[in-house]
Amino acid sequence: MKIAGLILALLTALPMTARTAADFFAKAPLEAVPVLTPNARLDMLDYFHSGVETATANTLGGKSRIIAEEPMKLRAEISKSSELQVAVLPNKGDTIVAFIETVASPIKDSYVTFYRASDWKRLPDPKLPDLNSFIPAKNRAATGTTEMPAIFFITIDYDPAQELFLIYNTSFDNLPKGEHPEAAKLTDSLQAYRYNGSKLVRVKDFKETIEIPGSNVE
Repeated sequence: MKIAGLILALLTALPMTARTAADFFAKAPLEAVPVLTPNARLDMLDYFHSGVETATANTLGGKSRIIAEEPMKLRAEISKSSELQVAVLPNKGDTIVAFIETVASPIKDSYVTFYRASDWKRLPDPKLPDLNSFIPAKNRAATGTTEMPAIFFITIDYDPAQELFLIYNTSFDNLPKGEHPEAAKLTDSLQAYRYNGSKLVRVKDFKETIEIPGSNVE
């Protein structure tokens, strides 16, 4: 009986370990994706997998569609001004699913929520980096005599290959192309963080090797 019980437990656990971002997108509770019913999400997946551009109605009266899918990450256009990422995080215990919503208002700004996959319990909201977090120590003195942005904006992107949250400073994205105020030169454009199951921890030795999308700092 003990062996049979162990086999049953293993068989039950296997689907959870093999589940993809698309699976979690489809099965997530309304709390995690309130503007899309479960049926709407299934329709979106069917359309995307069929290679058609058909959009699906959401609960706000708008149209939504999936725009990219990887095993551990899915991106959906919720409206013309908002996007959702669903990311599956590696974790020693229960699987964790991250939902990243980015809204352009008009500057893009993101926030992220985390859920425990086994029972869909929402985990405590993480503390996101603020403006001070993006100012290197060597530049802190200069900020005392520089006009800094009154409101700080960030966009979040999950990179499954590196298992990192890439957080971009978008506070200066509303400026004309080529205009770089002194404040932009004093702040980082990008930082990387890893979620440890309870909070976001900065990866201080992270080096970006490709061009930063939307960066205003040369």
